[in-house]
Amino acid sequence: YNICRDYATQYFPFFEAEGYEADDFAGAVYRLSRDSDTNSVVRRRQIFLATLDRDWSQCVDEAHKIYFANTRYPFPNEKIQERLVGNAGVIEHTAHRMGYDLEHPSDLSKFKVLHSDMGDNLPKSGGQREFVPVLARAAVAVGISGLFMETHPNPAKALSDGPNAFPLGHLKELLITLMALDTTVKQQGLIEEQIDLKNV
Repeated sequence: YNICRDYATQYFPFFEAEGYEADDFAGAVYRLSRDSDTNSVVRRRQIFLATLDRDWSQCVDEAHKIYFANTRYPFPNEKIQERLVGNAGVIEHTAHRMGYDLEHPSDLSKFKVLHSDMGDNLPKSGGQREFVPVLARAAVAVGISGLFMETHPNPAKALSDGPNAFPLGHLKELLITLMALDTTVKQQGLIEEQIDLKNV
């Protein structure tokens, strides 16, 4: 996967460590938000986890403005903000799909230790890679600082997460689009970080 790594390192901040998965980095972002000073940029910014990987839902915490993107088929004229899932959404989904009664999304990791990991907590046919470019563009338009997606040269033959994986052969064209959007969105800075819109 050196081609994928080359694209990512050329155009985006890229984090890699032997023995760690993307979930570990998502957890690190969560802890950074939770433990940072109230006035720090990471605490003021909304963190948007745009992925079909349900393991990430354990990082959701409304108190720290960390939300999960709902991956169901969108309703007509539905705004991206209406698709964000907070604490209650993760708790409800986990109770319905996995039978675990959580008090907080972070409790999901405890249940997984007791009952073993169910992969991405999705049924075998649950991945919908057709939403990857759509959700990625929407997330970049919101002003995210990082993007995670699964990719594979032949998703249909992937041993893990194939239904979620974006075809590696088309990754470059998607990244070019996302880079253009990112540049446009951040060229003048994010206005919500410059103005207290609640008190205008």
